[in-house]
Amino acid sequence: MLSQFNDYDYEDSYSIECPEDLLMSEVLNSFFTMTPWPIRILMRIRNFFVSFFKLKTGRSDRTFKSKEIKSGDQIGLFEIEEIGRDFVLMGADDTHLNFRVAFEVQDGLLKCNTRVKFNNLSGKVYFYLIRPFHRFIVPALLRSSIRHLARPFK
Repeated sequence: MLSQFNDYDYEDSYSIECPEDLLMSEVLNSFFTMTPWPIRILMRIRNFFVSFFKLKTGRSDRTFKSKEIKSGDQIGLFEIEEIGRDFVLMGADDTHLNFRVAFEVQDGLLKCNTRVKFNNLSGKVYFYLIRPFHRFIVPALLRSSIRHLARPFK
């Protein structure tokens, strides 16, 4: 899925067990609206600091509730590039770096792959500073999303 984003400087992948019949629209809704409060605070701090450098700041869209997500839609920093029943490719390009994130539901696993391309020294410095947080935030968001989706609806 990330094959068209071949020129990258960093890549990671995380996965978590999930229901096999999970729809990508449900995953995205949960991922972007059920953010644990410590991560919301970290993202507010990040957005405050990067605004001084005129980098993109994606507000947390806790009202995002669309079942009709389609290519070209914007969710926070992310533009949806491709979406299907069980996959999505999204990302953003900025002055300092470009990144893509791919989610895929397959064989009872929700997989999240990230690729980052540094555009300049600012991108390298920025990612060096946020990388430890990225390694904490992505798995925490996956766990939170699946926990939320596993709850029985009332």
